[in-house]
Amino acid sequence: MSEDPVADGYAWAQRQQNAFPAWVTRYGGGDPGRWDYGLDSVNTLSYLIFDYFPTTEAIDDPANAGFSDPAAWYLGEIIRRSVPEKLCWSRQDYGPDAGDYVVRPTAKTRAWETHNPRAHLRFTPSFGDPLWLRSYYVSYVAPLWDKSWPPWIFASETGAWSWDEAGQRWVSQRDQWLDNIASLLGVLATQLDDTALDYSTASLEAVEAFTVTSTDTNDAAQVGTLRDAVVAYVGECLLRTGGGRWIWDIHPEHLTSGFPVVERSVTRVSPAHLIEFAQARRDGQTFARIHRAWMADAEGRRRRGDQHSLQRELTPGLDYTPEPSPAEQWASGQRNRFLEWVARYGAGHQWDFSADSLDVIARIILEHCPAGSSVLHAPPGEDFVDGVLWYLGETLHRAKPSRWSFSANVANIGGSPRAGLQISANLPYDVYAIGDPMAVYLVQELDLVVRPRMITGPDQPETNPRRLSDTFQSWITATIRERISQSQKRREQAKRRSGSKRSDEETLARWLDTRTKAFPDWKHQFGSVSDWDFSIDSLDKLEAVIRQVAAGPEELLEDKANADFVDGAAWYFGEVLRRHHPDHVRWGYERHYHPEPCLLGWFDTIPAEHLATVYTKDGGVLRKRYETIRAHREARTG
Repeated sequence: MSEDPVADGYAWAQRQQNAFPAWVTRYGGGDPGRWDYGLDSVNTLSYLIFDYFPTTEAIDDPANAGFSDPAAWYLGEIIRRSVPEKLCWSRQDYGPDAGDYVVRPTAKTRAWETHNPRAHLRFTPSFGDPLWLRSYYVSYVAPLWDKSWPPWIFASETGAWSWDEAGQRWVSQRDQWLDNIASLLGVLATQLDDTALDYSTASLEAVEAFTVTSTDTNDAAQVGTLRDAVVAYVGECLLRTGGGRWIWDIHPEHLTSGFPVVERSVTRVSPAHLIEFAQARRDGQTFARIHRAWMADAEGRRRRGDQHSLQRELTPGLDYTPEPSPAEQWASGQRNRFLEWVARYGAGHQWDFSADSLDVIARIILEHCPAGSSVLHAPPGEDFVDGVLWYLGETLHRAKPSRWSFSANVANIGGSPRAGLQISANLPYDVYAIGDPMAVYLVQELDLVVRPRMITGPDQPETNPRRLSDTFQSWITATIRERISQSQKRREQAKRRSGSKRSDEETLARWLDTRTKAFPDWKHQFGSVSDWDFSIDSLDKLEAVIRQVAAGPEELLEDKANADFVDGAAWYFGEVLRRHHPDHVRWGYERHYHPEPCLLGWFDTIPAEHLATVYTKDGGVLRKRYETIRAHREARTG
């Protein structure tokens, strides 16, 4: 054995490569064409493991090294060949994988990023999921996500949200799935009246036998319902065995994207895909195999005292009957009384839950509440307060997926139960950055209309009638603003890595010269000469072109195909601002401040980032930057 782990890894890989033809003859069906480093071959390998080496102990048995070593090499080669110039074989000399041969980056600074294919062989029988290997290796064979920005931006574990007018709430695809599980199990029970659906392995064997034959004996509509019923039952069996929860997988890089999935701490399983394997394999053991694997894993966790990981999210209709929260009950009561409030305080206005209607609410508050006071102490009394409180909350609630909620701590601090009422954003999945604010405390927002303490300065106004509509705008744009911010950070990191060694002055001069010379071609490519006259009105045209070029901020700022457009658009936008405010803004470049030229002055402006803000509102976003600078200039110069 060589002292150099990379040299030893290379030698080991050569031995396994030489042994692989014999492996194909003995284990792989004798057809080398089936072993093309593709995903179908990964499926075949999964079933070789299930059929002949169905335990972790069998994989690690020295007597089975003739299977395990070439199989591990084959999986590792799939990874290594995805980027052969950056990945290599190596012996792992430390950690839990010590003694195994792994694939790791050739760069020593990233040597810790190892992939252990032998561990993947071990995981396959312990998970019992025929899709597990394929799910792991798809990113090396045929990636489902090929963008330079991370896929989690568009990911979700709730699926799409829609407004339920009857229930006056937001419901996700996950919610709809959970709400249907009980009735789906009822459908399955009527089809299998001689089988006890007791979540046992034996019941799963019966369900699988029924599933394999049902597609031949039922019409398409019934097959769809029965398929959903089987998905629900298989998932519930797994959850009640190993813990976890249902999610609706919308991860664009996942094979299971678009399906209900059972998730626990170590793995995810799509029952719908298990059905496909059961129908293709027809060995009657697909459901039972994974159930036994989860049972074995759960027993091991109990022995280790790891009870927490076995906790299961309860299923509505099976384990409990959903009830509205106290905050939701309060909101429901106020909804029923709002027409009375309108007749008393808001007649003649349009109450359509729009931003403009919040300006009306603010004016009504200012008519009844003295400046500097609290809305809770409004002279008209509690009915008045409850009406404005509910309308603000309901407007925010309807604007994007969210819910009525209550914070006892905030209520105690505010001295009133009403102070704890809030609208909380629904998260697409746990620990997901959706931007600020994630919740709006309603009493506090209303108070900022009559006592705007957040506005400072010698000209601090006594009231802020625009506070509620501004909060509305901040609320509905929170996620897209967070996406813009993160996209710009990634863009800046890439710019810094590719930065030149020229002085700041030379870098700026070269950039301005390049952009000026490139402008004639740019304006012909994205419009006509008359479109790009450096007028303020031309900024509206620029917004329209930005939306045509890119569907979102990541595509605009990070897609290399749009780099020339963004550079030209950033220069043009900056030039419009500079030419209209020549005494107040100028081009500058300071590499320690920002990796690309920007406008400096009373209001520093990073043009590329401002281009992306067009996705926060329909029209007038770029023009608003000009107006902000103009208003500040006029205020300063009198």
